Amino acid sequence: MLRINRIFIFFFLTVSLYGFSQKKLPNPDLVFLKENKINDNALYDYFKKYIGTVSGKRNKKYYFNCKDNCLCFWEETFKNNIKFKQNTCSESGLEIRIDFLDYSKDEIVKLVNLFYKTEFNQWNKNRTSYTPIENDAGCYIDIIKVTKRTIRLTISCGC
Repeated sequence: MLRINRIFIFFFLTVSLYGFSQKKLPNPDLVFLKENKINDNALYDYFKKYIGTVSGKRNKKYYFNCKDNCLCFWEETFKNNIKFKQNTCSESGLEIRIDFLDYSKDEIVKLVNLFYKTEFNQWNKNRTSYTPIENDAGCYIDIIKVTKRTIRLTISCGC
């Protein structure tokens, strides 16, 4: 009986310590932040530099009848199972969707504040939505819990 209790305690501690640990996002350096503040590719560049890609851009879509810089949609997987999608194909502007596995909402909020914080937007009470104060043009950002372990960040910017 004592042996079974020890096995149970060991198993419980192992799952508690390692099974549900949450990852931390790296802090970008100040030069990177200054160069990328409110830049359409800021988050993509951040993940590429500080996390590292696994898949490269895939499921690409291009603007019709375009001759230069025609890529308007792609998906990419980064290390730590971060799934990134960017879409500028529609006339409404920029749309980004990022799925984070085993990251806390606080980590995602910190990331949003690093790249999108302005005097024109505000967080709601639960810090799940960051929107323009005047409900006008700008970036609308939502943090959604998709599953027990996955949080989705959606960003929609336009006029």
